[in-house]
Formats: sequence, structure tokens, C-alpha cells
Amino acid sequence: MNSSQKGKKTVILGLSIFMTVLFAVALSCQDYYFFNLPQKPTTEFNDFKSIETITKSDILFLIDNSGSMAQEQENLAKNLDKFINGIISAQNDFHIGIITTDVDYLPLDECPGGVCTNGMNCIEAKEVTKVLRPGTKYCTKKCTTDADCPPYDTSRNSVTPSVCAEVEGFEKGQKYCIPENNGRLRSCKPSQQTCQYYNGEHPKVLTSKVKSSVGDSNFIGIFRDNVKVGINGTGFEKGLSAIRMALDRDWKDPLTGKNLLENENLGFLRPDAKLTIIVLTDEEDCSYIPYDPTFNEDTNDRCYPNPNTCHPDCQPMQPDFSSTPPCPYGATPTMATEDSDYAKAGQQYCMKECTSPSDCSSYRWSKPQCGKVAGFDQSRNFCFCDFKEPISNTSSKFDSLISVGEFIDFLKNLKGNAGVNMAVITGAKVFKDDSNQKPSGVEECASVNGVACGASRYFEVAKGLDKYYLDSICKEDYGQTMIDIVNILIASNEVTLGGKPTDPSCLMVKVNNEDVERCEIGTLPCGQDAGTVDAGGGGGDEMTLEGCLTGKSLSGFNYCPNKAKCLDKDGVDCIDTNSLENTLKKVCNSYFACQCQGQKDSSGNPVPCNRPIYWQYLPSECDATNHQDKVKFYGCGLGPGDKLQINALIGKDDGSGNITCNTGSSSSADAGK
Repeated sequence: MNSSQKGKKTVILGLSIFMTVLFAVALSCQDYYFFNLPQKPTTEFNDFKSIETITKSDILFLIDNSGSMAQEQENLAKNLDKFINGIISAQNDFHIGIITTDVDYLPLDECPGGVCTNGMNCIEAKEVTKVLRPGTKYCTKKCTTDADCPPYDTSRNSVTPSVCAEVEGFEKGQKYCIPENNGRLRSCKPSQQTCQYYNGEHPKVLTSKVKSSVGDSNFIGIFRDNVKVGINGTGFEKGLSAIRMALDRDWKDPLTGKNLLENENLGFLRPDAKLTIIVLTDEEDCSYIPYDPTFNEDTNDRCYPNPNTCHPDCQPMQPDFSSTPPCPYGATPTMATEDSDYAKAGQQYCMKECTSPSDCSSYRWSKPQCGKVAGFDQSRNFCFCDFKEPISNTSSKFDSLISVGEFIDFLKNLKGNAGVNMAVITGAKVFKDDSNQKPSGVEECASVNGVACGASRYFEVAKGLDKYYLDSICKEDYGQTMIDIVNILIASNEVTLGGKPTDPSCLMVKVNNEDVERCEIGTLPCGQDAGTVDAGGGGGDEMTLEGCLTGKSLSGFNYCPNKAKCLDKDGVDCIDTNSLENTLKKVCNSYFACQCQGQKDSSGNPVPCNRPIYWQYLPSECDATNHQDKVKFYGCGLGPGDKLQINALIGKDDGSGNITCNTGSSSSADAGK
């Protein structure tokens, strides 16, 4: 930093702060609360304190696997590379697991007729349990490993993989095939199904070590296979219960009698890691108190505020004209004549004309109807469904759903200081005039894949946690959604100051005891994008948020001492003069760090490339929510193990507007002037 800078008259603060900082990627936010800056002038520069920070992230995907979710799972899968690139660029030590909304309180199907499908056998229970009755036969199969099990269910052109486990109530010491649901971490099983992107074993917990062992492309393939969880799960989604089953040490699986976290889900959750839950669903959570025999999932509609206007299977979906035919179930593209709860005038929807309910049997509705549909030609009859069926046992104390407060309390107590965040991708309307297309509320939305319900219960839980994010499942592409989730919930490149320096021009930042260059983005003090880089290394001087690099400084940045070449893990030059993004990915990646060709440090270890890192002071007026002063990092930003020192230096005005920023102790008389 220059010893003389323009600034305000009179500077009051002296402070040094050391901390270990975890994450960094552009355009993200995480609050680390420093101790309050002193309110009186001080000349002390050795007031060091250390703040323990999180260096790990456990990331749990909850994916709806009901019958309406095929396209949404595809959309998610094709954008997972953006998600992984984000958390790797953030130098994040991650664990990723995937569960579904499929929760079945009576997991094994009875076989009173003695017949089972999918290679399962009828086996009689020997003892009574919470979910089994002695003398009753159930569809399962003896096994030694998961590979011995056929898929438990192959309906709807999809599968529910099965796992091999000991089951209470059957022969002791013998394992049996049971469905992989009820909070179990999911993975594509090559022994039971076709895995599209990777043929080998698919681990249930995806980590940076797995990525290192299988390679980048194979890792993305495994991830994509694992998130495509199929569409044959229950249509009565209990996602919040699935989350608790997956993570609660006090919950016991009704079949095995064991805790999942210490058995099938072993190795996912770490006590010192921040937990981020990412929910992808097109329906509301319907988690009710388990094992109530009077609660009928087929007829209960209290999970939906208006089940006739907010249920994907009931809604006319918009046709996909890139497919042949453009509509399923024998429906054809039909123009809506007026606005209604079902449709928007002038838009086409997949509707099937009918003369009786039997014409609608191709749909999966429990009671298909044939008649007039609001919004469409009233002289014609169309297929529709009606969920306005009477609810039995309305006085039952078990009819109410488990409160969202119970789930909030469980999650907040799960991690302590490590923190829990949640992203909810669901039915959410967006501002039509907002270029960023940010959701305006949790309510039903429509896309070519149908209508998605607003999952307000998930969102209520999310808002009760440390941080939350909402986006619309009706988006055509989830690419930016994945980037936003990484930046907002998982990564961090901001630190919050405990007070406001009188003269920000005298702030000094060191990382690992080395000065970090200050980034000034013209007249945009709040960090907005100030232009794009001249990727070819030409004469352009426009700044970017990805490091405040210019076209000139990208090619001229001293990645290695003595002009050595910076090489990545494959021996390829780190510097891509045509792509700032590619260069930063290579140089910033902590797991496959670039090395300076042929150079060794004093211990004989390869010398790593210098990473470009810049910082910017963001005044409190840039924080519309909390109104706190922050320091924001660009480029590679901060990584695990980095020691950060921020000095609010004392300055002295020479009377002409030039500020001298003192870097050492000065007299108390100088401090207050």
C-alpha cells in the first residue's frame, strides 16, 4: 500500500485481526463477526485475536422422485458441472449426499397371494415389529450384498434400488433386500440399473478425494447418475421427514432398527462442517406423524392449500414441440380461451378431449374425470382430475402434519456453530420485469413440464436457518441457480468488520503475512460488475469481479518467481490467454494446485503458483440488509488455512488532503488529530 493516499481528515482506529478463513468465490457472502473495533483512538497494533472458522461443507441434495420430476432431474443433472466447479474454485472440502422425498412408513409390500415381482420372494415374518406382523408374508429376498438384490421397484420406466440389510422380524443373522428410501443416501447401482454416465461403482458420499481418484469427468458422471433418482417414488412426498431420517442419530430405521447416520449413511455428516441442504421438488412437504393407520395418503388433501389448482398431475402441461408427440397420454396441444386457475389465455396446453371418464384411463389419476375445464372451450369436454374427495377421520389427532418448528429446531441443534443453510427450488413465481428473474413468492408456477406447487413448508424451514435461498423449479435452465447456491450458501469471499474505520483508505490487508493488493472498481463501490476482461491480453483495462484483473495483468501476473512456467496437475500451462475463467480455475484449485516448473522451496517441495487475490472495502451502505462494513475478496480469494490480517491503520493528514497511513506505533497525541 502507498504510504501517502487521498482520504478523509483524521483517522482513529488501530487494529490487527488474525483469522483462518475457509471459502472464496466471487459474488458470495458469509458473515464472520469480528470483535468490535475500539470506539476510542488507539495506537496499539499488536491486539491480535483468532477466530475459529469452518473449513468443511456437507451438502445434502433432497430430490423429489415422484412421477412428475423426470425433466427437472435432467435439468439439475446437466448443470452439476457448474456446481462442482464452483465449490472446487471455492477451495471447499466437501461431502455430497443425495436422498429422495420417498418416505414409506410401511416399507415392505405384503404378498398375500404369494406372488412378488422383480425377482423378490414371499418371506414370512417371524416376529412382530413396528412395521411387520408375524405370520404375514412380505416381498423381499435373502442376500449377502447389494449386488444380490434386484431393483425393488421398476414401475414408471424407473427403478428404486434395493439395499441388503438385516431386518428385524425376519431370520436373525440373515440379510434381506429392502427399498433404498426413508432417508438412505442414494447412488446409481450398476448391478441393478443402467448408469448413464459411469459404469463402475457409484459411492454414496461424493468427496474431493473421490474426485481425485476417478478424475474430473468421471466424477461429474457419477454425480449426474446419482441425482437422477427416478420417478417411481411416492406421490405423497415427505421430504422434511427424509432429511431428519438421514441425519438424526436418535431416529431408528423401522426395518433394521438401526440409525442410518452410523450405518448406511456413514461417512457423510461431520460435526465440524457447515451443512447445506438443497431441495428440488414440485410439491409441498406432507410429513405427518408416522404409523397412524387412519391417515390415508390416497385421499388426504390437507397438504395442498387448493389441491384442485395446485397439483402437478391435475394440471394441463404445456406441450414440448421439440418432441414427438409433443404431449403425453394421448393429449394434443389445445389453446386456452381465457385465464383461469388452470391456464393463461392464448397459450397452448396438453389437453385430451373425452366423452366419458374411461377415455382418461391413460392418466395416472386415481379418479379421472371428463367434463368442462375452466379456461378452455366450454363446448368441449376434457380429461381432468378432482382431488376434492372427503377426508376420513377428520377428528384424528394424527391428521395434522409435523410442525415446521420441529424440523427447524432439529436442524439448528444438529450443527451448533458450524451452521445450517437451505436452498429450495420449487414452485415459485418470478417478477416478470426483473432481469435476474428472482422469485417473488412460493406459489405454483408453470413450465413445459407442468405445474409445480409452492412448497411453503420447506421454505419456512429454510428461513428459520442461518441462510436460505429460493428459486423457481419452472426455470428452463438451472445453471445460474447452481452458481447462486454455491456463491450464497456454500462459498464465501467476504468478511464482516466489527466496526467502521474512519478512514477506509488506510485499511491494509495481509494474507499469510503478505500484502494483498487493493482492488478499486472505478465508481462502483458496492462491487457491481464493471465490465469484462480483455481475454486476449490486449490493451483493455476494464475490471472484472473475477479478480479485478485486466487483460494486461492476466498475461503479466507473476504466477511463479524467476519467470518459471506455471503447470497444472497434468503438466499443462496454467495460463490460458484466451480465458480468464480457465486460468483462475487452474490456479485457484487447492486440490490439484499448480506448480512452478522445476522450482523447489527450502524443504525440497515443489513451489506452488502464486494465486491472484485482490480485496475491496465495501461500506455499510452496500449491505442493504445488515448495514455492516465488509472486506470482499476477488480472484482466487481466501482458502482453507489462510491467515488473514486486516489493519485499520492510524493516519495523519498533512493539511493538504494527503493521508499518511502509519504502519507502526505512534504517540497518543497523533492518534486523535
